[in-house]
Amino acid sequence: YRIRNHAQKLARQTLRLVGIFRWTGKAVSIGREVVREEGIKYLFCSVPDIETLMAGARIKREHSHIKLIEEIRDPLSMNPLWVPEQSFLVNYLMARWEQKYIKDVDRFVYLTENIRSIYIGTYGHINPHIFTGVVITNGYDPHDYENIRMNPRKDKCVFSHTGSLYG
Repeated sequence: YRIRNHAQKLARQTLRLVGIFRWTGKAVSIGREVVREEGIKYLFCSVPDIETLMAGARIKREHSHIKLIEEIRDPLSMNPLWVPEQSFLVNYLMARWEQKYIKDVDRFVYLTENIRSIYIGTYGHINPHIFTGVVITNGYDPHDYENIRMNPRKDKCVFSHTGSLYG
């Protein structure tokens, strides 16, 4: 049973790595074409996974006039939700790739102040643009909720949410 679980985990991680290379290769190919045909000056990539960072950086390396903007929704290689689920090899490669490609980003948009702090502490020595990145919350501004009156009822549940629901 334990051997089967390890084999299944290894197979999933191998497929994950193959998927990263296949998706990134295709995205770079399409991106090259669009940049060439449309004269793109800015490339905005949202990063819940490593693939968009890799593709954006590779396109920028070929077209240095492009300004690469990365929206960081979650920490990539140090994400506490993903790291335990992945093998040592995948975690190692994610960290190496993130370190390699984050050098090419011209502007950062962070989803939370916490994510910004993580990136400053982890990659601030690699890319100075990390420090000037802005925090744009996922649709939630704390001052919008400062003066809300609560009127709790036993028969109703009021749920206010913006952004993503994880898990």
